[in-house]
Amino acid sequence: MATTLTGHYAQETTDAVIPMATQAVYNKSLLKRALPLLVHMRYGQQRPLKRRSGKSMVFRRYAALAKSNIPVTEAVTPAGVDLTKSEVVATINQYINFTTLSDMIVLAGFDPIINEASQLMGENMGLSLDTVYREIINAGTVFRRTLTSSTSGVGAITTVAVGLAKWHIDQAINILDRANAKKFTSMVPASTGVATAPLGPAYRCIIHPDVTRDLFSNGISGLTVGNQFTPVEQYSAQSQVEAGEVGKYRNVRFIESTEAKIQLGVGSSTVGLYRATDLGTNRIDVYSCLFLAKDFYGVVPLDGGNSRTIIHRAGSTSDPGNQRSTVAYKAATTAVILNDNFAVRVECAATA
Repeated sequence: MATTLTGHYAQETTDAVIPMATQAVYNKSLLKRALPLLVHMRYGQQRPLKRRSGKSMVFRRYAALAKSNIPVTEAVTPAGVDLTKSEVVATINQYINFTTLSDMIVLAGFDPIINEASQLMGENMGLSLDTVYREIINAGTVFRRTLTSSTSGVGAITTVAVGLAKWHIDQAINILDRANAKKFTSMVPASTGVATAPLGPAYRCIIHPDVTRDLFSNGISGLTVGNQFTPVEQYSAQSQVEAGEVGKYRNVRFIESTEAKIQLGVGSSTVGLYRATDLGTNRIDVYSCLFLAKDFYGVVPLDGGNSRTIIHRAGSTSDPGNQRSTVAYKAATTAVILNDNFAVRVECAATA
């Protein structure tokens, strides 16, 4: 969606029309924007698609062979087995956004507007593509919905009734372990420091800060993992802490982002304890806690610098008066689930 920035700069020709705020001392240091941590690309296989190689990438996998544990008859050749192959196809899509800047904003405005717009477009590209990846990897078929602090189900999303509890985390770990899912293998030994914890191979879980609060809380019966949750401050090697990481429980490291998926007003009926953004629906908000194993998904950007910001200064053939500049981003990418059994999506509530 295009946005035209015009504002009041084009009219600022006399003191009479300059707002009082700009007649005072003008601070050219722009206010900082609050930006979310983008994590949904981080844990996928990175498989750039080379230029002039089409729009699709094919991922192939051969199935494990059945056990061969029956003794053969002497001098008789056994039947043998056939190899079986499966394929997953990822097709990239293109994404573009742009803004138009008038020549008067560029020439008369106080701010370095083209530089600012270029930075805004870069931020918008990152946020937009993170959302693309998030929606794809949250569409896996292995999920559980929290019914009570010690039960879960696979029914309608309207059954989500409680926050993330220790029991639900243990269940997600068990599901991944039973699927022979592989953990991310960075290994950090314990140090000689007081109250430090070793970091072995571990799954990752992307959670929202609202869910993090429940993990640390001591006031909600059945939800907290208590002193079994190790905050990052107690890791033996701080250099191994990932951006957004808040701590670990058993062999899961929790990564926090405000961009973790939330579905507003779709859970069970509001009971007062849990967040409900839209009180008109009388239903609680549902948070996605994405437990990830290695090789669950792949990320496929188009190689060759296609993901970039583009600045066109005023003066194109459709702009005879040199009145309009544009700043845009362009990207071509996708993500794809490679093995559905290597992630568990736990959908839960979060306390208000």
